[in-house]
Amino acid sequence: MAKLLALGADATLTDKNGNTALMLACENKHDAAVAELMEATKRAGALDLQVKYSKRSALHWASEKGRAGTVAKLLALGADATLIDEWKRSALHLAAHYGHPIIGALVQARADVNAVTSGSAVHGAALGRAKR
Repeated sequence: MAKLLALGADATLTDKNGNTALMLACENKHDAAVAELMEATKRAGALDLQVKYSKRSALHWASEKGRAGTVAKLLALGADATLIDEWKRSALHLAAHYGHPIIGALVQARADVNAVTSGSAVHGAALGRAKR
């Protein structure tokens, strides 16, 4: 990945579904690729791009997958914790639903703990825990 980026590969290009390489790396828990792509994506001003259909960002995927280090780095780079996906869920809703302990970092980054979209983060946590 680093070699491709050094040779001028565009980290902001999207696939047919609107995913950037960073989104795919976050979704698939490829931490090494995520680390290499974050800075390039930030420099290009594309950190908060959202997938065409699902409206998910890299932060949504990292939050759903429980990648605490990735979430922290995305937030430190300025990722928007208030973005909402197609199903009206923020990164906080996803982290709460899947029981990931990164919710504090998301709230510190301006995610509204009481935001009600398709439900609140508390609703998501209750539903997620019920599925376990």
